[in-house]
Amino acid sequence: MTIGDRIRALRKEKGLTQKELAQKLGVSASMIGQYETSVRKPKFETVEKIADALGINIMEIVDMSPVSPSLNEALSIIYNLDKSLKPRKQGKTIILSDDEKSQFKKAAELFNNVHDELQNSSFFINLMRYVYISTFDELNFDGKRLALDAVMELASNPDLKGP
Repeated sequence: MTIGDRIRALRKEKGLTQKELAQKLGVSASMIGQYETSVRKPKFETVEKIADALGINIMEIVDMSPVSPSLNEALSIIYNLDKSLKPRKQGKTIILSDDEKSQFKKAAELFNNVHDELQNSSFFINLMRYVYISTFDELNFDGKRLALDAVMELASNPDLKGP
């Protein structure tokens, strides 16, 4: 099942038309149709908006079939924590509840068990790219310059270079 098929099925399950979903996202109904027929592949942030508009977890839309149950669970935990902590962030120190601390610990333990799988997961690589870019976009010019310097320094390390 493609991501478009899942979007269509979930939209219908929620009783929405393409036009109604499009209105919630601020796009055209034909754009939703293109996503659903796989003419266009939505960006990760668009999939996130679709999930929010449908009132579901993004993991229900994204194809997690090539991912082990442990990695799927860890990603779901991290995504849900990020979503709940983001509104509290706003430049402040966030005090985690005992449950949030427990969830982070559980996700860390799951990630430790799936290191090799993470390295080979295109979904996870794309997720990291999305988080990196969205975080980079939050920086001012000086912050972006420092981030670029740090990435270039990391890229010069032969132990950290990819294939």
